[in-house]
Amino acid sequence: MGLLDKAKKMKQDDEAKATKVTPEMVLVPQEKPKEKPKPKAEPEAKPEIAEAKQEAPPQEAKIEMPSGKRFIPKSREEFLKFCENLSETFNGMMRLSAAIGKDSYIVGLLVKNGVVVGASFEHIETKELIFGDDAMDRIKDKFTGTKGSLGIFAFTEKEINQALETNKQYLIKPPVPLDVIGLKITSRINEWAESRMKSGIDMGKIISYLAPESEADRSDELKKRLSVPDGFDIVNFARQSKVGTRKSGRLEELKKMRMEGVKEIKISREALTTAGAKPEEIDEILKNKAEEDEIGKLLKSGAKFPGIGGIGAKEERLAELKKKRDEAIEKLRQRMKSVGEEPEKEKPEGTMVKTSIDALYELVKKYKQVKINEALVRKLSVSKVQIEEWAMILEEHNLLELHYPTFGEPEIRFKGKD
Repeated sequence: MGLLDKAKKMKQDDEAKATKVTPEMVLVPQEKPKEKPKPKAEPEAKPEIAEAKQEAPPQEAKIEMPSGKRFIPKSREEFLKFCENLSETFNGMMRLSAAIGKDSYIVGLLVKNGVVVGASFEHIETKELIFGDDAMDRIKDKFTGTKGSLGIFAFTEKEINQALETNKQYLIKPPVPLDVIGLKITSRINEWAESRMKSGIDMGKIISYLAPESEADRSDELKKRLSVPDGFDIVNFARQSKVGTRKSGRLEELKKMRMEGVKEIKISREALTTAGAKPEEIDEILKNKAEEDEIGKLLKSGAKFPGIGGIGAKEERLAELKKKRDEAIEKLRQRMKSVGEEPEKEKPEGTMVKTSIDALYELVKKYKQVKINEALVRKLSVSKVQIEEWAMILEEHNLLELHYPTFGEPEIRFKGKD
């Protein structure tokens, strides 16, 4: 082969190598080299624009959300996909809330195609309400660098257009992209899931941002508002209207849960917690129940059980465990019947005996805010259901406030004067 032929061959090899696409060179994961269009006689800027458009997530990766339904991601992957589409395709309502010092704020954002088109800003304590461009300025001023709760509800194209018609006084000119606000959405799915599992709550029962109200109720309410003559209103949505009615309904629900527990107490961590069992009681009951089940299986199979003799010994141990379980459940049942009735105690004349509800109030007064968690359950020796019920009663007397965060346990805040 002559030098000219060798030079041609080397040039062809170099060109072939240049066309190979390595993983480091691929900018768009969805793009496959074999599908790359053939170069056309167009200005060089055109392919760059076309390639930039391809960086958007493919259609099948978008999250389809039911009309008017709060978006709750079921996995980290779903959360990330949603965030990818939020600033480009999302239509709906976003509700932000934050407590900064002693002040509480609620923000309503109307979003169309990932751009904020309407806003309201309300200071809860002073009842100050501003909207439109002024609201956006206040949001940037107050919410920068703070942490808060976020609720997201999706609208259809028709619903978002209806909402724009009935919220003209809240509109922003020009609209503001979400990324300009500096809103950073952080997933707390793993943290929340872990707390749910520790508390023994069924992961399938997702608690809504408005905890006393179901997702279905919220969706129905949203659709109802969109269909009334006055139409959908950003401020009413952000305020969680009818809070008093919802909490009143929740109070009745809690009482019902507690009283139903008297009739039948199932052997599960969630049911025992609802029934008012202490953490150490729950552990003991579940431990004995597990041993019961194991011995029961061995009796059926005829297999040997370490540490226990023949069939007679197994049956004797099983009877002992069942007796312990029945006694523990009966103790719970009797305790639940007398919830709210403090036992008679000898006391010096002229003194007052503090009840458990008094102890709850004193704790909240001391620490200003407490979460309804396992630590509080152990401290007061009552169930979470009972604590939540007491908090609502004290809230009705304007002494405490009960708040439901996006994730985690309800929080009780002190409202009275020191």
